[in-house]
Formats: sequence, structure tokens, C-alpha cells
Amino acid sequence: MKISVCGKGGSGKSVLTGLLANQAISRGFKVLVIDSDESNSGLFKMLGFEKPPAPLMELIGGKKKLKKKMAQPNILAENHLYIKDISSQHLSEKTVLCWSA
Repeated sequence: MKISVCGKGGSGKSVLTGLLANQAISRGFKVLVIDSDESNSGLFKMLGFEKPPAPLMELIGGKKKLKKKMAQPNILAENHLYIKDISSQHLSEKTVLCWSA
């Protein structure tokens, strides 16, 4: 299952994502949360991590490199990115997350 959460700033996207992730984990699901909000990177705190992983943008070489790749006509022909291909500095992992009410 894939869930995408989007909306205006301050609408509760991070809170909703944290609640959904914690409920899914408490029911035995494996959860991958990708935080793509550059302006508010506080979701990692809501998920119980002390520090965020290195930004995924650095994995592909930053914004300049991405813009250059996007200008190429064959960008959609590239291979998919899998979790196993992401280095540990770009990932944070927890087995159990707790959400206190």
C-alpha cells in the first residue's frame, strides 16, 4: 500500500503521517516514510528519531545535478531506486515507534 499526504502548510500533514505510520507499525506492517518537505523537516521528531537522516537530494548529487538530469530526454528510462540501493546515511530505522497521547 502506498499513501501520499499533501496539503497546505500547517494543515497537519506531518501529524497525520506520524499517526498513520505508528498505527501501521503497531499492527505489524513495515513502514517507509519519505519526508520531502524541505521547508519543515520536523517529521523525524514526530516519528521518534533524535536526528534526521541525510537528505535524499544529496544521494543524487543535489538540486543542480537533478535539474541537469531532468533536462535529458531519457530521464524516465533510468532504473528505479530501491531501498537496498540507498546508503545508511540517508536512512533512519526503528523497529517500534511509540506515540504518546
